[in-house]
Amino acid sequence: METDIDINITRMPAEGARPWYGFTFTVEETGNRYEADMLAFDEPSIYGIDNGRISKLFVRDANGKAVIAYDRDWEIEPATAEAKSLLALIVGGYN
Repeated sequence: METDIDINITRMPAEGARPWYGFTFTVEETGNRYEADMLAFDEPSIYGIDNGRISKLFVRDANGKAVIAYDRDWEIEPATAEAKSLLALIVGGYN
């Protein structure tokens, strides 16, 4: 079963700046909200998630608790179905 997630981009990188992005997510079925910060480069890297473009990814729930943390390696892997769906959405769009 696919999870419906609304995504809003809250920050795009400025020209010439490091490529940091900001997002908010709302899971339609539960109403749960998440915020994320992501560093994604133009080219894939050995430091990226699955050797991709995302080298840093931090996702927090509405209470500020980290549910995903990747900083060139996994610090907190997604443990819930919602967190796994968020990761799939982000990686599918930016990695």
